[in-house]
Amino acid sequence: PSRLEIWNLTTGKKESEALLDEEENEYYSCISFSPDNKKLLLSGRDGKACLWEASPLRFILTFSDGSGHYIHSCFSPDGRYAAAGTADGFLAKWNTTTGERIFEVYNHPGYISNVKFTSDGKSILTSHKNYYFNQFFSKHEGYPPGKYRTNIKNV
Repeated sequence: PSRLEIWNLTTGKKESEALLDEEENEYYSCISFSPDNKKLLLSGRDGKACLWEASPLRFILTFSDGSGHYIHSCFSPDGRYAAAGTADGFLAKWNTTTGERIFEVYNHPGYISNVKFTSDGKSILTSHKNYYFNQFFSKHEGYPPGKYRTNIKNV
């Protein structure tokens, strides 16, 4: 079974742990703390990204769409949103309170190796294996959803 553990770097002791699954060996490729350090975002295979309370460790909800192996995930700067990208080029953004998927991109140019919100939280920057960086905007930012404005090679 897979386990989630939080360690204190000052004392070197484990502060808490939780069993992620009992039957299958779930693999999570990315774990992120929310900006306030109160929540954890885990992303991995089977199209799942899971939200956990950090202390005590407690499962909150799953952002699930079966889109593929989520390689990387992150929180928005205010913690209200989470985003994740898959190996097959799918990008999603969710509301961390309701779990509602509010943005998705199916036409990303390739394997998404990294996902980050901009510091103002208004757009998402992704990168993929061909060294391209793409910036995606939500529909409320005045750009068509799912379109990218920048495509910068070898940055």
